[in-house]
This record gives sequence, structure tokens and C-alpha cells, in this order.
Amino acid sequence: SHLRRMRLHAFLLICLLCSPLAFSLNPFTVEENVQMERVGGPWLSSDGRNAIFSARKWTHGNSFTIKLYRMDIEKSDSESLLVDCPEGQPCICSDVQFLTDSVIVFLKNGVLTAMDIHLKWDKTIHEFPVPVSNLRLESGLLAWTAEVYPGKSMDETARIDRHKSQQINTGRTYDQLMIRRWASWFEGKFSHVFVAQFSSWQLYNIRDVMLDQHGDCPGKPFGGAEEYAIQRYGDYIAYTMQVKEHSKEAYQTNHNIYLYEMRSGETQCITCGHEAKDSTPVWHPSGNQFVYLAQEEPGYESDRARVKLYDVDARRITVLSEEFDRSVDAVSWLTNDVLLIKAMDNARAKLFKLHVSTRRVEPVTQEHSVGAFVSHNGETVLMGVSAYTFPTELFTLSLQNGTMTQITHRNTRRLSQCALSEPIDLHFTGANHDTIQAYFFKPANYQPYRKYPLVLYVHGGPESPWMDSWSYRWNPQTITAQGFALLAVNFHGSMSFGSEFTRSIRERWGTWPFEDHLRGLEHVFDKYGDMLDRDRIVGMGASYGGYMMNWLNGHTDFFKALVCHDGIFDMRSFYYNTEELYFPESEFHGPAYKNQSLYERFNPANYVQYWKTPTLVIHSGCDYRIPETHGIGAFTALQRRGIPSRLLYFPDENHFVLKYQNTIQWHHEVIDWLKKWTQ
Repeated sequence: SHLRRMRLHAFLLICLLCSPLAFSLNPFTVEENVQMERVGGPWLSSDGRNAIFSARKWTHGNSFTIKLYRMDIEKSDSESLLVDCPEGQPCICSDVQFLTDSVIVFLKNGVLTAMDIHLKWDKTIHEFPVPVSNLRLESGLLAWTAEVYPGKSMDETARIDRHKSQQINTGRTYDQLMIRRWASWFEGKFSHVFVAQFSSWQLYNIRDVMLDQHGDCPGKPFGGAEEYAIQRYGDYIAYTMQVKEHSKEAYQTNHNIYLYEMRSGETQCITCGHEAKDSTPVWHPSGNQFVYLAQEEPGYESDRARVKLYDVDARRITVLSEEFDRSVDAVSWLTNDVLLIKAMDNARAKLFKLHVSTRRVEPVTQEHSVGAFVSHNGETVLMGVSAYTFPTELFTLSLQNGTMTQITHRNTRRLSQCALSEPIDLHFTGANHDTIQAYFFKPANYQPYRKYPLVLYVHGGPESPWMDSWSYRWNPQTITAQGFALLAVNFHGSMSFGSEFTRSIRERWGTWPFEDHLRGLEHVFDKYGDMLDRDRIVGMGASYGGYMMNWLNGHTDFFKALVCHDGIFDMRSFYYNTEELYFPESEFHGPAYKNQSLYERFNPANYVQYWKTPTLVIHSGCDYRIPETHGIGAFTALQRRGIPSRLLYFPDENHFVLKYQNTIQWHHEVIDWLKKWTQ
């Protein structure tokens, strides 16, 4: 009857609505990832109540905005927009410093600006003749960094640059290394620390702390404001610098700590007798001491960074963290006798307390990864935290009971609509019978009884581990959303598992890591074989991970396809055309002309005759770490051997693909390639 049919239709509709398919979440796309708001900061007022953070967001084309927000950390949902800009105009806000608990100074489109965070009035303080960054404010002194020609002021530097831009000839001459670094050529300028008295909304007596020095603070390419610090009474500025002389910058890591006295204008080098890297000075509240980070092995950029203490009056250096077998990358004073330090540990970035008097180290956080952090009164920490399942948000941490509370939710709503894969922490026996950690991800919206293809993710560095943290470039969620399972192995050489494990990759590039990955695949098939298809395994990696793709191609036919991003193709030419020579020299026990046999033993180009696997090669024109000829060389080898291959080339990107539209193109090309060979 008609009534019976209506009841049947109603019953079927209820069944459909109650089924999992009716409420399945959206796939997490690359478009979703790049549209996330990227939380920066935080900055905290001295009373510990007002927090400022930035949020970066792509707008159109390759443009983005960075806006500032304020919140009361004692109140939930108290976020309010602090600095906005008219539609269509630039809006880049950064480098916040608290002048009082209610007034901040910061850079707005490069202009020094002041604002009352409650009344929201703002005031232009100073326009600089050249770009500046890394503001510091302490005891009536405002400091910043700017690129200048040694011995020249910012105004003189601007005039020289204008003159150069009008010249018709474009040739450059060089008499020493480095001639270029990361993504830019050396043009004679260095990043220097400037300082001025700041009073009545004016800057007075601007001076270059490093006037004639041929060196950078912060160091390039990734150094920031953490590389210098003003003493709380304004008597001294401690800063990090590596001097450019006799090409040593290319094959040494010898950064030193310098101490500049404000009254006399004199500078002394604190660590010049120590040939490894020293950096990141942080003053003790008393103003008589500062701690800094120090490596011990010259030329080895992945050496463990220890915490050292320098006593200004006694001129004495003391090591504080020798027994702590993790590399410290950030430090802050919690009390007069306790430091809060950050270090990678077991594939996570964690906070620890370091007790100065006893040298005792105790963990503070356990899960996910901590980014920037600031403490207040030794009781509360405000910090950025991210994980494989969410990008950076701000959290408060009670040091009394360990409670972590999320206080920003810039991306929560967007993420709640997407299917994400939870990381599974795995451990297995790898090369040398050592325990290897890895992360395994099931496909998003995984369904039992289906067989899925597997992606092997290989990280770069080779010491940079896969961490339980969010990425806007290599994000497992963008891969698992497309119906792939994913395995990310922290092979021999990965940091966060102790110094011996990190060092173990040296002179073993193609052996132990190769074995770790194959054993990792065996382990995951033993454990999750019911969901994985052995005939549909693909691999992808960048930098050293790209090297490993080329190495795998010559040593196994286990993979259906590979993706090689900015990978080394020829080890000999890599030594002679990369910029940081200390890297291959520390990994391969010397220059290529002295230890040629080891370079050739682990040279992917020597095994091209065995290549069989279809490969997508990706490289960029501004990559000076592993220049574009390596990508062209790998593609040439593949084409000449008749192996299905494709070259994706970005003329305007560096070792990382960062621009909005290029990031989207990169992901679509990669996913299409993986699907092509696994369907």
C-alpha cells in the first residue's frame, strides 16, 4: 500500500542518516592546509595577563597578511583583533615588544609603531631607511637588526643600494666563500645589531653595535632575535656572530658570543677560544650572568647543543647540561636558579626544567611539540603547541600541576570538518640491532577489509626527525586524505634519540638508513598487513630524503613509484657546488678530494644502470643548498634509461616550496603521480 511504501522510505532514510557514510568528514586537502591561520608569537605582558599573538593568512595570489590579536589569558574566548589594515593594503605585523603592561611597540609594514592594547590608539614612531627586524626592548633601549655594509649607516647603505640599482653592468666578483647561501647571493652586506635610546616616542643616538664587523647577527639563513640580548639594566648587549674571513665561513661552524658595553662602546669576544658554535645568549635576572648554547665539535652542525653559563665579573664559563643527552634549542630563566629549556626528545619537542645548582633536568611536557614559549612568575608558561593533528595554537601550562589548557582556537572549526589520521607510534629493530621509532598513519576515513597503498616518507637533514608537529609543506594528512597509508621512519641519524644515534649516520648514508626503512616496511606489513597492499608501495622524500629516493632506485625494485624533491644525485658535484661545505665534510670525514672513495661509495649517480622505478623529480632554481643540476641530472638519467619520469621545476623557489600557488601545484603533482602508479 502507499502507507507501507512511505514507512519503508522513512525507514531507509533513517538507516541512511544513521550510517557512518552520512556523517563522513571532508578529505583534508592541500587547500585546507595552506588556508590555515599560522599562529605566531606569543608575547606576554610583565603582569602575565595580556598576551599578544600574530595570525598569518593567505589572501589572494601569493599574498598574505599577518595581523595581531590580544587576549586575556585568564579568560577563555577573549581573543580580539588588535591590528588590522584596510582591504587590499599590505598588513605585515611582527616583532612585538611590551613597553608597559598596556602599551606595545612593533613593526607594521616595516614601520616602528606603538599601540595601547586597550584603547587601541596607535602612533608611528620611526620609519627606517632599510628593512629591519628582530626588535628587542629593555631598560629604555630599543634594538633591532638590519643589513648594512660594514662601517656604513643604514642611510648610507640605502644610498649605496639605490646607486647599484641604477648601474647597467651586473657582474659581481668574489675573492672568498661563501658566494651565496640558501637562496640568495652575497652582495657585501651583513646583518648587524643596532641600538638606540627610546624616550618620549623618539629614537636617540642610534648606533651600530657591530660597526666594522664582517659578520652576521643573527646568523643566516634562519637566525632570529634569540641570537642577541640586552642586559636588564642596559649596560651590555650580548650577541652571536660568525666572522666572514678566508672562506672559513663555508667549512667552519665557529659562531661566537660577543659582549658589547654600552658606556664605553667596547666589544670583547667571550668564546673565541672555542671553535664550535656558540649562540643564543639569555641574561640572568641579576644582570651579572648569561646562559648560552654551545656545541663541542667544530664543523658539525648537528652536534648536541649544551647549556653553558658565563659569569661577567669572574669571566668564568660553566657547563650546565653535560649529562643531558639531548640537544637544547631554546632556553629561558624560570627563577634565579631554574632554567626552562626546550629540546627534541623521542620525536617530540619538549620542555624541561634545568636546575642550575644541581644540574638536575626534569621533564615538563610529554606530548606533541612545543614551539615558542614565555614564562611568568615561575608558575605559568604560555607556549605555542602543534601536533600531527593540529597546527600551532597557544596553550597555558601550569608548572604546579602540569595542566595544559588550549586558549586559542584559530583553526579548530576548519579542522572539525575534516577527516584526520591519528599517528600511531611504532618501534622496531633496525640496522645494528638498534630500536627505531616511526609514525604510522592509516588512511583518513579508513574502512576495514579494504587494501590500501602505502607511502614511505623519508625526512631530510638527514638529522631532522619526523616530529609530532604540524607542517605546511610535508604534512602526512594531505597524503592520507587521498586514500594512502603512510610510514615515516626516524632512521639512524635522526635527532632526539641521543647523540650516539644522531652521529651513527656519518659515513653510512646508504647503509643503515636504507636498512632501517626496509625493516620498517617489513614491520608495518607484519602489524597492519590486513589493510596494506604489498604491490602498491611508493616512496617520497626531500633533501636527504630525495637522496634516498635516488639511492633506493639503484638498490631495490620494491617500489611502484618514487618522488624525489631537491635530492642529491651526484655526491662529488654536490660537494663542489653546495654552499655549506662543513656539512658534507662532517658527514663524509673530510673534503671530497681527500676522501673520494667514501663519496663515491654512496653516490647515487654510480648506480643509474640499475634504476627501474618511475620517478617524479622536483627541483627549484633558487635552491643553493642542493642546486638544480641535481634534479636535472636525475631526470636526464631517468629519461635516457627510458624510465617513466616527470620533472616539476620551480624557477622562483628555494630548498622549500613556500608560495601559496606553488604549494598547491606541488601537492597536486605529487598526489597525481602517486595515484597514477598505485591504481
